[in-house]
Amino acid sequence: MPEGEKLYTGASVKIMSDEKISKKQERFAGKTAESALYPKPNSSFLGLRFKLWRYMAAGDTAESKFKKWMKRTGEAPVLIGNVKPMVTSSVIDAKLYNIGFFKTYTGYSIVEKKHTAKISYISNIHRPFMVKELIYAISDSAVSRVILSEKEKSLIKPGEDYSLEKLRNERNRIDALLKNNGYFYFDPDFMLFKSDTTESDKTVVFRLTLKDSVPSAGADGLPDQQCLY
Repeated sequence: MPEGEKLYTGASVKIMSDEKISKKQERFAGKTAESALYPKPNSSFLGLRFKLWRYMAAGDTAESKFKKWMKRTGEAPVLIGNVKPMVTSSVIDAKLYNIGFFKTYTGYSIVEKKHTAKISYISNIHRPFMVKELIYAISDSAVSRVILSEKEKSLIKPGEDYSLEKLRNERNRIDALLKNNGYFYFDPDFMLFKSDTTESDKTVVFRLTLKDSVPSAGADGLPDQQCLY
């Protein structure tokens, strides 16, 4: 172990909020925040780090076959100096943003012992933003007609918490629907969800449009039914 360094033994995340949030939302926020924790500490079993011990016992040179094997199958020590808690805090906030917690702040503290150190993160969150409405503003009537034909299958539902993953999946769902109706050269990136948030009641209204750069019918010389329009 390098002189002055301490072994990193892991991290924890605590979710705090001044607003009333459900236990389900709190658990989801905690699980999402924990997915951002990096790096992973050395593995252990019943409090013993066998792979770390094997790596350290092999020594710096590890000349014999046995010691080379110990080195290869062991784990190098994960040191507190290798952890960047400020970066991790930013990643936690970004992940929470993607599930509707738009204005969060994650702080941290380092808890040190004689030879080890761990990090405690605290994420201060608010009530997640909720979908109020999805407005379809597709300028092309034919494309709009296809999309609206399966409007009830939309993954974006009023009353549910904001989810970036659902927005991406909804774009892919609509893309597949259009391709099944002859728009073979349509692309999910042609679609744009514009959002309008209201802070007072933590809601967001989405407006689904097509980007201005979407190619028009016959632009590439193909039959109209094989183009976008």
